[in-house]
Amino acid sequence: MRKTVGWLYTMYEDFGEIINAANSMTLKELNDAVRRDASDHDSMQAVDKLSAFAISYRVFARNHPERCAALFAPMPMSQEFHPALETEFQSLLSHLEAPLTQIMPDVYSDTINATAKTVLTALHAIVFLDHRNRPAYSRDVAADDQLRSFVNAIAAGYSALHKDKRAGH
Repeated sequence: MRKTVGWLYTMYEDFGEIINAANSMTLKELNDAVRRDASDHDSMQAVDKLSAFAISYRVFARNHPERCAALFAPMPMSQEFHPALETEFQSLLSHLEAPLTQIMPDVYSDTINATAKTVLTALHAIVFLDHRNRPAYSRDVAADDQLRSFVNAIAAGYSALHKDKRAGH
């Protein structure tokens, strides 16, 4: 932007607002990338949609490692969640909620949303293992294989859990 740090503070009240704005932009671009990649996934099974989401996220994270690392960096407790960040975060979750709803069709939307948040956080951790600034013990992990294995296990587990609940177990 060729601007000074002081210039940023003329637009934002504090550092937390700058981080919220930057993360909002990152989430918007990640949503756009996932949406583009998912445009031909309508006929896929739910587990394949989850895998495609995970791989899209990993590709985006490799292209923007610092920006993705910042997404889940701790924010000051006093910092409010920026509305644009909340909107983009919910949009990102919707990419997970659709296949999770297919896997668990009789589950309430609140539970689906909570599950999508859990899955997104876990995917982020796996994607972050691939970050070039991670310790050597994590960089040798085959991120794509781990993402696929995790998604398959999550889908199978939630599907089995749903079947057990329907059967009364």
